[in-house]
Amino acid sequence: MDVKSKDTKIKDKIVSSMAKKLANVSTIDDLNKIKKQRNRKPVPVYLVAIVITVCITAAFYFASSSNEEMRAKKIAAANLMLKDNPLTKLNIALKNDVISPDQFAMYCKDLLVRYDSLPDNFKTARPVISSNDVYAALGSVWLQLYPQTKSKLTKELPGLSGKIEHYMDSMGIR
Repeated sequence: MDVKSKDTKIKDKIVSSMAKKLANVSTIDDLNKIKKQRNRKPVPVYLVAIVITVCITAAFYFASSSNEEMRAKKIAAANLMLKDNPLTKLNIALKNDVISPDQFAMYCKDLLVRYDSLPDNFKTARPVISSNDVYAALGSVWLQLYPQTKSKLTKELPGLSGKIEHYMDSMGIR
């Protein structure tokens, strides 16, 4: 009977421990509360994330719209400068057949060498002249020029032949 009494004692301990566990309902409720809190979504965190996203989107929108406004202002300023540019006036006169390609080339030379000898209708109050643009303009009419004009230009503008060759190579003309 000694073995039976041992088994009975063990069974009694197991039953009593299970009874204690079942009787301790507050612990189970606490565990369930903890599980529910883990499953809950933290609403304030989501709200903060949404607010931050909206703010960043608005910032990018206003930054890009101000960049577009700046670009428009720069384009307007560039157009104003081009309107008041002697080379632009010469190009318009050439396109409208007011001057010949040879006259255009000689006026371009005057732009680079002695601006005062340019006719008054092509002068501007504040000339903004880029020598690269003038050489490109000369290159654009180079094939239309008489040989005498080409010779005179290459004598008076050192380095012109190299710039014309570079222009022709860049345009794929040879």
